[in-house]
Amino acid sequence: SRRKTVAIHVFRNGDVEVRAPRKAPESMIRAFVSDKRDWIVRKQAEWQQLPSPHRLIYREGAEHYFLGERHRLTFSKATNDVAEPVIPLRLRQDSPEAVERALERWYRREAEKLFSERHGFWRQELADWDLPGSTIALRKMKSRWGSCSRRGLITLNTHLVRYLLECIDAVIVHELCHLLEFNHSRRFYSLMDQAYPGWQSMDELLKNLSLQY
Repeated sequence: SRRKTVAIHVFRNGDVEVRAPRKAPESMIRAFVSDKRDWIVRKQAEWQQLPSPHRLIYREGAEHYFLGERHRLTFSKATNDVAEPVIPLRLRQDSPEAVERALERWYRREAEKLFSERHGFWRQELADWDLPGSTIALRKMKSRWGSCSRRGLITLNTHLVRYLLECIDAVIVHELCHLLEFNHSRRFYSLMDQAYPGWQSMDELLKNLSLQY
């Protein structure tokens, strides 16, 4: 690709992907992979030791995560007397595809309310920092929890709402810190330490939970 350096990615299924500049000689790429062999094997072993991901099933009674807790899908309107946490869905048909679409809509509605509230909360907590203006947008993303543009648009992964509130807060604070430092420099991490002490443990928890949710 149009990149400047060579990078190696080891995926959960053990596959290894090498990303290199377009003009990089194959001999150089092979030498790079050979040099990283021990690291690759170690990462493959780490993946194998992790718990299996939560299998998503789209039918009534199936369990899905919301704010770090398992919730049972229910298609009934009467949920007030239910002791266990549930995700109530409104459906015209109960095919797996219809249930999945309804669940995605439910997650998005909940995420819009929660992310907006937490964004406002943390802007208030950091009021002394005189942060530039920012707004929240939602998008379903495969490999990122959030991003921040130079115009102050903070985009959050809709599926982040599945995770613990502390993890959500860590991501939001991370993006707010980018309003002052648009990189991952030493100053950026110093801002994170001030704004959200212990953010590293939340990052690690989010990484580990993402393999199960």
